[in-house]
Formats: sequence, structure tokens, C-alpha cells
Amino acid sequence: MTANSELAQLRARIDLQNAANTARAQLHRWFAFYERDPKNWDNQFDLLSNDIEIIRGVGPEGGIETGKDNYRTSVEAFPVGEGHAHHIKRFQILPIGTTGQWLASTDLHYNNRSVDGDERAGALHYAMQLDYSTPALPTMRRVIVELDHLIDESFQDAYPLNRAASLVYYWLTLIESRDPDPTPLTEILAKDASFHLSDGRTLNSADAIADWFTGLPSLVQASHHDVHSLTVHPQETGHLTLSMDLDWLGIDTDGRPVTARTHHDWTLIDGNGRFPQLQQATITQTQPITTTH
Repeated sequence: MTANSELAQLRARIDLQNAANTARAQLHRWFAFYERDPKNWDNQFDLLSNDIEIIRGVGPEGGIETGKDNYRTSVEAFPVGEGHAHHIKRFQILPIGTTGQWLASTDLHYNNRSVDGDERAGALHYAMQLDYSTPALPTMRRVIVELDHLIDESFQDAYPLNRAASLVYYWLTLIESRDPDPTPLTEILAKDASFHLSDGRTLNSADAIADWFTGLPSLVQASHHDVHSLTVHPQETGHLTLSMDLDWLGIDTDGRPVTARTHHDWTLIDGNGRFPQLQQATITQTQPITTTH
């Protein structure tokens, strides 16, 4: 295999993995919506195409819903005060043809707690058709939910993880897009945001972070991050703190594959927007940048 063909394969791998990170941002938003009240319907509708079709094979609410209004009517029929939690176990994404449509396949453990405190759990399979044809985040065109089997599992709140993960994967989507426009950062950076970078620099304002972000595309030809060991802790202040490791795979400006690993500690402000806001990030390089040939 020639060096050019190996590089082309690496680019294709990075593109596929980046599409998966973008899908994960939307997927975690979808699940977090169900896990807290009151529900923000503007945010949820932002995920959906106008002709959304949802096919449920789970519980008494099973059936087919077409369009946003019918979907909302179905969800608002859920008992008030019922608990929902979604714990992702496996995720895969594949393109469908060449029209910007992708299929996201997810296996998860679903926990339910009734208003009376009764608990039940099941292994669910989600198949989501995502439309990547617009420059914004992909929208969901079809969602199919199927029950695989019941499981013996106690209720465990998944909202902090799903809410924080939505921001993590959206942040990676912005980084990996290699678009130098910092405008999207205004949505996800707190006014007092600060970054402590692995090279020792401290960025003490959203403007300084935006300037740093603008320079990132010039450093590589392509880039991808795999998330590992993501843990999230809700704080009494309403903040979320998280830690994670990121494995980085890229192609440098000379066309060489490069790898590295960093550890991240973040503090998030969980408001009512599409994503939480990043208030503070400390980044530590745990494996140096290595060039492979």
C-alpha cells in the first residue's frame, strides 16, 4: 500500500469518527431532554426535521408519531414526575448512500421510576436516521426504538452525564471542523470562561479563547478525538464538573499521522440552553505528540 493510499484511508477514518462525535452531541441532547423537568421544547425541536417520524415499540406509549406536534403530544402524555435515565452502552454510525444521510445505531440501558417509586429497566435499541445535508448540526429524520429485553437494574440518574456529554461532543465537533470562525463559541462559553492549556498558557477570557480557537486549523490538516473515562459530578451550586481523557489522532501540516493524549478537567454551568456552558477547563498532556510514519 502506498503512502498516499494510507493517508487517504486515515482521512476517511477521521471523517467517519468525526461524524460520530457530531451525532453523539445530538444523541446526548435527545436523552437529557427526557431526564429533567420542565422540558425545553425549543431545544428538543431543534434536533428534529419537520417531517420527523418516531416509531416506538416500548410500553403503552408505543406506536408511530409523525411531525413535531404529534411527538410533543405523545411525550406530554407521560406521567408527570416519572423518572427516566438512558445509559449508552454501544454506539455506531454509518453513511446511507451519498445524500448526507447517516444511520446512528445505539444500544442502551433504560431505567424508569414511576411516580409511585416502582422501578423497571430494559435494554433498548435505537436506530436514528440523521440528516447531515445542512451546515448546522444534523437533524433527526426517523427514530426507531425497540425493546430487546428486560434487565434487573436499579434506577441511576443519567442526566448529568448526558447533559455534559452533549457539550463535550459539540466542542469536539467545533474543534474537528477546522472552521476558524469562533462565533459558535458564544453559545457555549461562560462570560468568565478560562482555559489552562497543557503548554502552560492561561486564557482568562472568552475573547482570548476565541483567538486561540481561530488559530487551531492552521496546525493540522485533519484531527479527531476519542473520549475515554468520562465522569461527571453534579455540584450543589448547580454546576457540573467532569474529567476525561482524549486520545488525539491527526494529520500534521506535512501530511504525517500524529497522536497524543490529554487529560481534561472542566467546570460547566448548566443553564437552559442547547448545551451547558464551559466555565473553566484545565488540560494536561499525558502522552506527548508522536509522529508515526
